[in-house]
Amino acid sequence: MSACTLWFDRLLWWNWHQCCVAHDYAYAHQLPKALADAALAHCVNNILPGMGIVMWFGVTLFGAAWYALARKRSQS
Repeated sequence: MSACTLWFDRLLWWNWHQCCVAHDYAYAHQLPKALADAALAHCVNNILPGMGIVMWFGVTLFGAAWYALARKRSQS
């Protein structure tokens, strides 16, 4: 099962699936988006240096809708 929304969970032997699970958890529990996104970048960079920056750009630019959806779900 993919945990990284609109992104792959691994590249060859580098697997950052758990980083995405933690990021989803942070969004679901309404941690500040900037902190959640930075934590994702840090986690992924520890696995594959540079990939965390790529993913950080993605969630920074396109993650607002997912964050808002998580907020709505948590208020229901």
